[in-house]
Amino acid sequence: MNNPTETPTIEGMVVVLGRGGGIVRCDEYADGIRIAEGDMNTALHGDEVKVLITGKKAAKPSITTGAATMETTGKITEIILRAKTEFTGVLGGYQGKYFLKASDPKFYPTIEIDAAHTGGAAVGERVYAAMDEWTDPKKNPTGRVVKMLGKPGEHETEMQAIALERGFTEAFPEGVLEDAKAIDKRGIREEDLRDRRDFRKIVTFTIDPYDAKDFDDAISVEKLANGDTEIGIHIADVSHYVELGTDLDKEALARATSVYLVDRTIPMLPRVLSDDLCSLLPNVDRLTMSCVVTFGADGEEKGAWFGPTVIHSAMRFTYESAQEVLDGAPHEFREEVMEAARIARGLGKKRTEDGALVLEQEEIKVIIDEKGTPIKIVKKVRTESHTLIEELMLLANRRIAEFLERGGKAKPASYRHGHDPLREDPSETEHAVIYRTHDQPSPEKAEDLAFFMRSIGHPLTLRKDGSIDPKMLRKTLETFQNGDLKQTVLTFVIRSMAKAVYTTKNIGHYGLQFQHYTHFTSPIRRYPDLVIHRLVRYALAGKPAPASARKVYERTARLCSMAEVRAADAERESVKFKLTQFMATKVGETITGMITGVTEWGLYVRDKETTAEGLVSLRTMGTESFTLNPKLATLTGETSKRSFRIGDTILVKIVRADAERRQIDYEIVQG
Repeated sequence: MNNPTETPTIEGMVVVLGRGGGIVRCDEYADGIRIAEGDMNTALHGDEVKVLITGKKAAKPSITTGAATMETTGKITEIILRAKTEFTGVLGGYQGKYFLKASDPKFYPTIEIDAAHTGGAAVGERVYAAMDEWTDPKKNPTGRVVKMLGKPGEHETEMQAIALERGFTEAFPEGVLEDAKAIDKRGIREEDLRDRRDFRKIVTFTIDPYDAKDFDDAISVEKLANGDTEIGIHIADVSHYVELGTDLDKEALARATSVYLVDRTIPMLPRVLSDDLCSLLPNVDRLTMSCVVTFGADGEEKGAWFGPTVIHSAMRFTYESAQEVLDGAPHEFREEVMEAARIARGLGKKRTEDGALVLEQEEIKVIIDEKGTPIKIVKKVRTESHTLIEELMLLANRRIAEFLERGGKAKPASYRHGHDPLREDPSETEHAVIYRTHDQPSPEKAEDLAFFMRSIGHPLTLRKDGSIDPKMLRKTLETFQNGDLKQTVLTFVIRSMAKAVYTTKNIGHYGLQFQHYTHFTSPIRRYPDLVIHRLVRYALAGKPAPASARKVYERTARLCSMAEVRAADAERESVKFKLTQFMATKVGETITGMITGVTEWGLYVRDKETTAEGLVSLRTMGTESFTLNPKLATLTGETSKRSFRIGDTILVKIVRADAERRQIDYEIVQG
């Protein structure tokens, strides 16, 4: 690693920019530190680095306000930790020399590979390569081929490349697999049931997608003698099996999340745990960690209990079969399902009244055959069965966060009537907790969104401080009918939002409008949830994690946030690959599309049926010049005066679909 030669320095994480150089994100500077291309000092995207502050300079003016701001500048003096040293790409060669230009667009150097380290791969083959230590920015890094993946464009080659490029692999270390098998073989023993609240005789069920393999959560419903309803939100007790510091735990942290590609799941835990012992399968006993909430007959929340439990799920519902019950179909557990839905409706109504945003974009599922060939694109349908589970999971996540902030102390009775002592007594919050937070949009993003909304005739009034009132935004979104324009608007709203992250610094959750929120409900597939389960155990034992432990948990939170981004990117890329393959079979056909973006080089158009997005290049739009108005999101012909605006519906022809490059080209059908 590089040795720092100047002080003082600040530590942070690098974000590589497409136009060269990067930004170092850190706690000390909210807008980050701008790093010029020549001052990167071999730093790569996601690396943890040390930076020397060098001064300030004027940033590029906002396209909406015209205002210029000052940005802090610096140069990287040391690489603390590489985020990634292995990359996929196509092996190149010239006159006996070999090289790899990584598929990752944020990896800017070229890896030079010695002929002895090609691993037998041929030029033109997609490979997975490891970069050697790189310390001299004046030279290209060297490396070696770790694995041959196959011919570019083929299903298995691309699926492996998508996962490996983002640091995910299906293979577990042999020792970790053996440990998991031993735990699974041991199963549930009598001593495992000690000090657990027993829910095995209470009606309990799961509701999940029809093709789900692991089941993190189950719901129990019990009517009490006094007319109250007790809703149990039971989560797989992964922390009972995966102990802190073990090889199994270290592997789970390294993965941090499960990944869901079009054709496969890459699990965080070995399958003997994720699909069996930890999974809340029907008709078997399972160990759980639970949030049990009592509701009055009027739906008012009256209290909550937290602790280890044992359950016996009596029914595995799919979203479809649960919806049939909600729609009136007879079922032995109809009363319990309907009661859970009633409670969930009340929770949802209260959330929206408090200003929570509902940003549900259209989702599609790619149906593939046994060879991986896409044969059908279907749009996912959201029903009340989905919101039933979501509302109860949100409730558990919220109540667990509050419980941990109190260090496991009982909730004051006054809280039940809307009084929140955590907001008024800082002494109650001196405990290390990993929160799930969501910051409000920056003033610049808020102004950009307001300009766009005005341009399409749906003005959004900002607060005096330039921020977005979530209640006002929700009301504005409610003026749109469900359809293509609403989906485009939702895309712009989501782009204006900050990303939700894991952190020990609680700033609340803007989108949900929760002051206290964490992730507790998916420990099979998310490492932060596993950490939260451990923190619940500590709190129940009277030993909540002290504030002094925040630094340790903050590093874990940061690693998990980064892994989440990589996993989401892999999932999107696998869908995009299959969508492009599917559209390649439709070349020459005319489709109805919606303009989703206007740029200096053309229009981005999304197919209304498949959601496949492609580019209409300006080169295909005739000889006239076009003027881009970013404020109004329009592209206008100087001669014809024809204007293209985001949200417009147009007919386009599919002229090219390159699955390897994930690129689709459209041309406007005149008429």
